Amino acid sequence: MLIFIIIRILKYPVRTAILTGLALAQVGEFSFVLAQEGMTYHLLESNLYNIFLASSIFTMLLTPLILQLAPILANKAVNIAPISADINSFIHLDEILAAGLTSTYFINEDNYHNGETLEQLNLRAKTEATIIAIVRGNRTISNPSAKDTIESNDTLVIIGTHKSVDLAFSLLDGKD
Repeated sequence: MLIFIIIRILKYPVRTAILTGLALAQVGEFSFVLAQEGMTYHLLESNLYNIFLASSIFTMLLTPLILQLAPILANKAVNIAPISADINSFIHLDEILAAGLTSTYFINEDNYHNGETLEQLNLRAKTEATIIAIVRGNRTISNPSAKDTIESNDTLVIIGTHKSVDLAFSLLDGKD
């Protein structure tokens, strides 16, 4: 619990704090050394030493299970507690990526949008999909600007949700 609180004070997301707290929950092998030194200097009574020893062994045995369950528990806790998700924190990045789609669209010679700039096409505003690259012959224009034009035989690399990419294809097909 202390680790969780410290991680939250440092402004890390709840999920990160839970995962860190659970990963560091075990007392560990060093506790044996500390307990033995406590006994040597008469800082621990024998019954307290036995309790400390048993809890150390117990947490060491539970650690693999805790580490297996930690992501599940953290996800459930995050879903219970309302939090503002910041993409920079990488909360649920795997889910964000799984919900997305990257696809390609070939611009044929009679495509209605030949000669248009990306600004004129305005694909992102109309569909919420984004053109992240244009492949033109053997050249790739990565992260194209609004001033880049769509030309015959271009291949557009489009990213977005499944729905937004479908909408983008419909728009590019002239079915808007």
